Amino acid sequence: MRCQICGAQVEDMVAACPECGAKILPINVGSLKKLPEESRWYYILNRAMGFPGIKIDRCKFLRDKFSPRYDETTVANIIEEGTGRASVPPALLDDIAAEVIKGHKLLATGASAAAGLPGGFGLLATVPADMAQYYFHSLQLAQKLAYLYGYPDLEKNGKDDFLVSMTLFIGVMNDIGVAVKGVREFSKILAEGGGYEVSRMAMTKGAIYPVVKQVARIMGVSVTKNLFAKSFSKIIPGIGALASGGITLIMFSYEAERLREGLREDFVAQWRPEEEE
Repeated sequence: MRCQICGAQVEDMVAACPECGAKILPINVGSLKKLPEESRWYYILNRAMGFPGIKIDRCKFLRDKFSPRYDETTVANIIEEGTGRASVPPALLDDIAAEVIKGHKLLATGASAAAGLPGGFGLLATVPADMAQYYFHSLQLAQKLAYLYGYPDLEKNGKDDFLVSMTLFIGVMNDIGVAVKGVREFSKILAEGGGYEVSRMAMTKGAIYPVVKQVARIMGVSVTKNLFAKSFSKIIPGIGALASGGITLIMFSYEAERLREGLREDFVAQWRPEEEE
């Protein structure tokens, strides 16, 4: 498992994190609520990051999506330069994004419904795992959409940068206005600066990081409210699983489309301004 404060890998059953000294809280809704708002979000995010396969291999993903459509030289250029500089048409990116979203909607709904099986108050301890499953698919989708719409490797400079990027993307999915502003600035820096190193400097020097902290706080409050709401729905036999899957499908659909629209808008503004409406 991971420390809910710093994200360091820790052994099961330890009392405190060996890296930052934070107390390792039991995994349940009550413990989550005791954390500061910002830390609640990073607790869920770090838990989701512990799932195998959470990180998307950018090169493999882009190669899988574009190899059936382009020759090897063009695919290599897309991987090296990104879809923006490689002049990939936005319409094609939209088609691929729709395919990706459709696949993840089915997976996220299935995971939520499976975790929504009835069992009474004993299930309260498993609710964070249910939420982590949901964010697992949200995080995977966010990476894929970012890579489709011109982003470089989000893992290149380590876990902290990945957390920053994912917090902004999930914030957009949850319709947090300040997150939209952060992603727009992020995209602009990438286009003008020509690389992730420049964007990283901007984040650490204050252009984006304060926005990320604000988004994390908002997400921490939202996560806690959603966890308690879902806890009560699980206690009703039969209806719990149906409600969990149905709510997830609706939420995921809206959230995925918000991020796709936001990334597409920024992509067109930076790389294809002639196509702006």
